Amino acid sequence: HVQGKPKMLTPRFKVDQDDKFVVVSIYAPFTHVSETEIFMDGCDFRFFSKPYFLRLHFPGEIVENDHASAKFDADTLSYVVKCPKVNHGELFANLDM
Repeated sequence: HVQGKPKMLTPRFKVDQDDKFVVVSIYAPFTHVSETEIFMDGCDFRFFSKPYFLRLHFPGEIVENDHASAKFDADTLSYVVKCPKVNHGELFANLDM
């Protein structure tokens, strides 16, 4: 018996924005906060928490800095990640796609 690679699942998610942030809400039940990795740089956003993997490419730039935040909301079993926009006031088009 040969074990294959573990299957990665794309979590349910939604993306919202305001003048300063892109906010990604990721429904990821049965994960461990301590084993969750989040990466944001340039136009790329990545979220990994077994068995979930999400990679997004935004039309504008985000940056991981002191204003970035991530929290786990136990009521909705979702991670809420605030990604600071490099250019405040920039409207990222087609985030609902």
